[in-house]
Amino acid sequence: MRHLLSAIGITLSVAAAAQGAPRPGLDERIQCQQAIEAVYARHRTSPQGTRAIPAAVIRRKAADPVLKSAALERFWGVTVTGDELQAELDRMAGRSQARDVLAELWTALGDDPRLAAECLARPALVDRRLRTYYAFDDRLHGRREERARSERRAADTIEALKGGTGVYSETEWRLARDSAQAHGSIVVDAGTFAARAREVRRALGVSEGAVAPGRPGALLEDETRFYVTAALAFDADRVRVATVEWRKEPFDAWWQRTRDTLPLTLDPPEFRFTKPEIAAAIPCVDDTWRPTLHLLDPRYWHSAVWTGSEMIVFGGMRSVGTYFDDGSRYDPATDTWALLPAAGAPSARQAHVAVWTGTDMIVWGSTNDRSGALYDPLTDSWRPMSVANAPVGRSDASVVWTGTEMIVWGGEMVNSGGRYNPATDTWALLPAAPLAARAYHSAVWTGTHMIIWGGYNAHIGQMYDDGARYHPATDSWSPVTPAGAPTMRYWHTAVWTGTEMIVWGGINYPVYDRSGGRYNPATDTWTPTSMVNAPSLRWMHMAVWTGTEMIVQGGTPDALTGGRYRPSTDTWTATSPVNAANNGQGITAVWTGTEMIVWGGLDDDFVFHNDGGRYNPATDSWLRTTTMNVPQARGLHAAVWTGAEMMIWGGNEGAAGGLYDPATDTWRTASTTGAPYARQNPTGVWTGQVAIFWGGGQSWVDPGTGGRYDPATDSWADVSVVNAPNDRYGHSAVWTGTEMIVFGGIGTLNDAKRYRPATDTWADSTTTNAPGERDHHAAVWTGTEMIIWGGFINNGITPTGGRYRPDTDTWTPTNVADSPVTRMWPVGVWTGTEMVVWGGYDWLWVGDLGDGARYRPADDTWTATTLVGAPSPRIPQGVWTGSEMLLWGGANDSSGARYNPVSDSWRPTTFTNAPDVRYGGRWSTVWTGTEMIIWGGIIETQEGGRYCAVVATDPDIYVTPGLVEFGTIIAGQSEDRTITVRNEGGADLTVSAVAPPSAPFSIVSNGCTGAVLPPSASCAITARFAPTAVGTWSGAIVISSDDPDEPQVTVGLAGTGAPVPVPDISVAPAALSFGTVVVGQAHDDLVSVINDGAAPLVIQGVTPPGAPFSVLGNQCTGATLPPGAGCLIFLRFAPTAPGAYSDSLVVASNDPDEPTAASLLSGTAVSMPLQPAALGVQDGGNGVWEPGETVTLVTSWTNTGAVLAPSVTGTFTPAPGVTLPDADADYGDIPAGATVSCSGGVDCANALATGPRPAAHWDAVLSETLSSGPTHDWTLHVGASFADVPTVSPFYRFVETVLHASVTGGCTAIRPAATSRNGTRSSPPCLPPRSRCGPAGSATS
Repeated sequence: MRHLLSAIGITLSVAAAAQGAPRPGLDERIQCQQAIEAVYARHRTSPQGTRAIPAAVIRRKAADPVLKSAALERFWGVTVTGDELQAELDRMAGRSQARDVLAELWTALGDDPRLAAECLARPALVDRRLRTYYAFDDRLHGRREERARSERRAADTIEALKGGTGVYSETEWRLARDSAQAHGSIVVDAGTFAARAREVRRALGVSEGAVAPGRPGALLEDETRFYVTAALAFDADRVRVATVEWRKEPFDAWWQRTRDTLPLTLDPPEFRFTKPEIAAAIPCVDDTWRPTLHLLDPRYWHSAVWTGSEMIVFGGMRSVGTYFDDGSRYDPATDTWALLPAAGAPSARQAHVAVWTGTDMIVWGSTNDRSGALYDPLTDSWRPMSVANAPVGRSDASVVWTGTEMIVWGGEMVNSGGRYNPATDTWALLPAAPLAARAYHSAVWTGTHMIIWGGYNAHIGQMYDDGARYHPATDSWSPVTPAGAPTMRYWHTAVWTGTEMIVWGGINYPVYDRSGGRYNPATDTWTPTSMVNAPSLRWMHMAVWTGTEMIVQGGTPDALTGGRYRPSTDTWTATSPVNAANNGQGITAVWTGTEMIVWGGLDDDFVFHNDGGRYNPATDSWLRTTTMNVPQARGLHAAVWTGAEMMIWGGNEGAAGGLYDPATDTWRTASTTGAPYARQNPTGVWTGQVAIFWGGGQSWVDPGTGGRYDPATDSWADVSVVNAPNDRYGHSAVWTGTEMIVFGGIGTLNDAKRYRPATDTWADSTTTNAPGERDHHAAVWTGTEMIIWGGFINNGITPTGGRYRPDTDTWTPTNVADSPVTRMWPVGVWTGTEMVVWGGYDWLWVGDLGDGARYRPADDTWTATTLVGAPSPRIPQGVWTGSEMLLWGGANDSSGARYNPVSDSWRPTTFTNAPDVRYGGRWSTVWTGTEMIIWGGIIETQEGGRYCAVVATDPDIYVTPGLVEFGTIIAGQSEDRTITVRNEGGADLTVSAVAPPSAPFSIVSNGCTGAVLPPSASCAITARFAPTAVGTWSGAIVISSDDPDEPQVTVGLAGTGAPVPVPDISVAPAALSFGTVVVGQAHDDLVSVINDGAAPLVIQGVTPPGAPFSVLGNQCTGATLPPGAGCLIFLRFAPTAPGAYSDSLVVASNDPDEPTAASLLSGTAVSMPLQPAALGVQDGGNGVWEPGETVTLVTSWTNTGAVLAPSVTGTFTPAPGVTLPDADADYGDIPAGATVSCSGGVDCANALATGPRPAAHWDAVLSETLSSGPTHDWTLHVGASFADVPTVSPFYRFVETVLHASVTGGCTAIRPAATSRNGTRSSPPCLPPRSRCGPAGSATS
């Protein structure tokens, strides 16, 4: 396939697509956008085919990334660099969940990395940054926040806030229906009700006990608003909540107002983009879960480390009993998060320890937990730590990394510790410390010692102001002096500066001051830190060391700003409070080398955080870590699959919708311009071109509203309210191919309404034979009719249903014989011949149901689904895969099941990597064709999961890797690699044989020969490379199986045997010539010493050469050069007398073959002769130098030497009758053998002839002295011989020419002017004939 640019009539020139070409202009960006839209249009399911996107929309999409880049720079001082764009391209390639589509996008852009960087990476990168920075910027929303805080402070009840500037609303959830049900209340099942009650308690900051009616909680903030909530009723079966919100200006409104003020230009970065490798599409492995792109849930008391390029976060807690076993990697270059794998991860924990080793993050400990694991970001994998001889489990311990070991000490109720060596996976216990058991203390590593100080024993209520130093080399402790130490404290911080430990903050009852101290272990002394301008009193904060300052941030109570402490001056400076990450206690902070990154925490309003900030001390400014445009956590929303992306909308009032693109693994925020107001319980259908979201309101009497969203144009259109159904929720909506049919819902009649988006009109359907009024029922579209069944039926308990044909506008009742019992929230899917319904909630509110049935409209019959292997009773969600009904969620665990109607059988879905439990079907579910994607839920979360369901009937072998590259192994040593054989098919795979390779390769373990692998099972083969000699080797392992398509798989083996590594010195150049240098001048050059060997090279000495050579600088003596490294020696040749010179520079090293290496030095010294060459004059235009006239003396000199004469200048001495307004001439550099003139009119001397005009003429002699030494006399002719002839006459010039040709050899310059070096026009030099010339450069008269 030729790339899509050609397919849509666009051709990018090879020059435009070349590496290093200029950044695309708007026209080229428009072409790129058209190509990208063509790819997505092909994947969006549309029976009407693709359609043209308006040119204005394409132009806006093409221009916005440029304008958003300008906005980032103008408002937030952020410039998007080439490195960041390349990192975003790499992230897309590495994280793409639809790599075939991503490959199509690259092809559409001509596989040009420059275009991909600007048209794929930049739009995603700048949009997610801009939206996050805008959403939480104090400068933009500070006035609204202050107004909200002022009104909140003045109100004791939520009722008192009704009269303010905020928007007041109420929502009620009921466990069951009764006569007292309030108008507009939402009926939910027991699990959903309990989850909602917990969320309300969390928002109010009341974890247990009674909830005070009407008392507003703390002012909270999200991306779109500031808000407070209050519980008006909080009973066993009813929760009614009032909310007052102060809405921020929507981003789209701000952007439309701002974008026209920004320049549509970008300064091109000096960067060479490269195309990252897009790996083969990730196989959809049957019965596996993968997470969607999302943020971690809010938490505190987690851990974080900095790897050099990423911050890795793991674990933590949200409330008592809610602990986390997940983590994520934050990349500041792309401002994105990537989840850590769940496989092999440590168990859920908080207040544990973590360190970065240089290659791995080590996570260890927690309460009564002595286990841990190492995470390798290079392989994105975990491996367990040994527990043999490990210390007892503990929380709140201290930890340091020494460079080879992790040392842990202290913690809740213990004063013991241990040293863990990851290289050997072994523990060694520490000797007894001279300290009491404690937690909440501090520890630093000095390079030789771990220093422990302070802390608290909660079990006896004792604080400490003592400490000790542990020395691993001697495995011993020594006390820290108490003299001058800070007051006893805990939950403080400590950093190591390189010479001192700085302790600050914490609880230091009863003093409660802002004191701290600096401890110098070299002198065992303490120095207090200044309290002048110190930050406010706090504890449970964090501190980092920048190299010159300690930065303090976070903590409690009321820690709104941080501080920077500089020990060299003992002074504090406040950090900027603007947009600061004031996340409270339990945060983490890392130092990147330029920024402090803060994340997580629990603030003083009892709000848990999953956001953070980046503080730059150089600019004293904060930037928020982005949300990656992941939609706000929500439940009770709707979702559709477009064929290219999943769109979610609704759920939270006022929250924007979002679109997840698996190809680039990115979320983008749907426009809010023209969108209906977000609400809970809408329905959504995909028409092939637009998503229609409708209903969800609770008025029951007003016309229902909705909107049509076009993902191609990112725009909304209203759904007409003319003849629209009444506002409702609990209804159903199906898409017929031309119409959306809406039926049922709370407070409605038994009619269906048909909406046709092509005309934006509603049509009534007949009510004859229609099923009774109902809500929360099942509905499917068969291709010709809509079948509805079940729900809460208003007119009785009979499990009725109906079939509606829009072409005839007729209803046919479904048979009730053998039908399942009536229920709400059943799953309903259409198989092609049957409707399958399952699960739900008993309509009498007795509980969840765990049965189902299949309805065949062809003969109007029901068949019960088997109960054998069926899931536990629940309210799940489900999809039809093409061969199975796939159900998930709704129970008290993360289970699901797959039902095959052909065999009437169930099989469970895996728990591995499954999303967290969700209740009540209040999340969203879509089917992509290969995967079920679930997202959100009533327990508000931004998390989701992708479940792969593959229907296969044959075994399918999958071997990885296909080529085992052992790399370079020293002869006599060996290396092992694992080969995995997996059955990706749907039937058992039998591995019949594994043929071994030839030496020096071998198989050391074989778990595959004869193995019978069920679907998704695997076996392993361990191959070894053990070269005995130097050379390059290749081999193969052949695996045979009963895979019908691939009975044999060959795995290639490759490796190189290398000699024992030795250093190898190389001195370059071996012969260094300084060339020819003028006496009195100098020439500098350098010699490089490089280690071309495979072992460190030690430079033992450098013997310098003799005069006139000398060594100016020496980086080499005493240096140890790793393989491939080098050092420099700087040399000078400065001769004082002419002649040829030579010498040697000798370098001694540990090279076994060449202990000394030399560079031969040579140079020649010469004198510099300059000879006068020519004289010319540049006069007023008539070719004659007359008295009273100023002329320019154009003189020339010849370099008859062999070297360049640099920067030559001359100075003239005046003659009688001549003055010199400018006596200096400049010739610049005169190369060897060249003749150079001064630049006429600019760098030449000027001469003025004085006195009356003579009848004849006179000769003026001017002496010129050069800066380089020579002096020469120049003779010039002054005056005319025919005074009575007007100078303007042509005859005058003719006579002068003849006269001077005979007298001076034609020294009057009337020939055509020549152009000089600097562009001026001047007469050519006057050169007399040989017969009449004196010495060179003179003129005779």
